[in-house]
Amino acid sequence: MVVKIVIHDIPTPADEDGAYADVERRYLQHCLNNNIPALVLVIGGQIGGRSDLINLLKEGINRGLFVIANHGDEHSHTAWKPTDMTWEQQKTYIQNGQSKIESALGVSPKIFVPPYYECNADTFHACSDLGLKVHTASAVGYGAAEPYLDAMGMIDVYTFVSN
Repeated sequence: MVVKIVIHDIPTPADEDGAYADVERRYLQHCLNNNIPALVLVIGGQIGGRSDLINLLKEGINRGLFVIANHGDEHSHTAWKPTDMTWEQQKTYIQNGQSKIESALGVSPKIFVPPYYECNADTFHACSDLGLKVHTASAVGYGAAEPYLDAMGMIDVYTFVSN
């Protein structure tokens, strides 16, 4: 049985003081040590200065354990508010995160997971233009069930909670 866990918010947005740095490293290292596949949601605008995480992520990518998803450029309600953004603004935001992830990790994510799972039809439009699938729990409420189910069909995801 293949189990993929989802590791959200790498690096954690509220981690300016480094309080979560050890937890992030431990989660990634645990997956590597135990050959556990994971979908890792990377925040493009925050990964650049984290060589500790970049090295672990690259190892997971190289070993075929980690699938990297674009989790945006910044992770805040001021930076990502799809109801107040045009599809062009959303596309720019997503593209910025994508470029930073590509630069830091050397891979081009094929999946976009909106911060807070907030999205609308413009999110799907922007991602379609960028060749990305959207993975989100809130898509059905926006009348976008078909792309949501298509994206979900590509990945077997189980949520993992560790002690």
